[in-house]
Amino acid sequence: MAPFGRDSLIVSLQNILVYPEFARGALEVLGALQAQEEDSYRDAEAGNILHEMRNGELAHFKLVPHTPYYGTADATPLYLVGRVSNEVKPRHLMALFVAVMAAAALMVTVPLAFEGAVWAAAYRVVGTLPDNRSAMLYSLSAITGYGHAQTFLDPHWQMMGALEALNGIILFGLTTALMFGMIQAPPWLY
Repeated sequence: MAPFGRDSLIVSLQNILVYPEFARGALEVLGALQAQEEDSYRDAEAGNILHEMRNGELAHFKLVPHTPYYGTADATPLYLVGRVSNEVKPRHLMALFVAVMAAAALMVTVPLAFEGAVWAAAYRVVGTLPDNRSAMLYSLSAITGYGHAQTFLDPHWQMMGALEALNGIILFGLTTALMFGMIQAPPWLY
């Protein structure tokens, strides 16, 4: 095994809600390899968490400083965050995670529905759909890519529907990126 401090800690924090044992193991190994004294060749100061530790011929003959090497700015603070996060019962964090993600989903759904309403109003203004219900149904169908509204635009307005579908794809991509970012780096753990 060749431990890599920062990466092990980031993966630990990302998985602490569903697999806290991994975080505990990483914290235990990295804690055991913590620098005990100053060593300028390895960029070590007492208390630092290692950046990387290599095995192999170069490490064996001390031709590289990675035996272990401590020159990193983020491993020690990430270790401390991991220690604090590990003290909180991860199963209690799951309820918080679900609540925050549900709130985030609701917060991004409302603007998407508003966007659909704006497109529906545009369809009504140009007179391509007969009533508000049909316009909203078509709009939500187009923006989500669902496509089963059984309402159709006149041929000379079909490009408008395609543009709304493209707009929907872009919005859903941005929404997915936002949600993924929240899952990858949950702000309530820092």
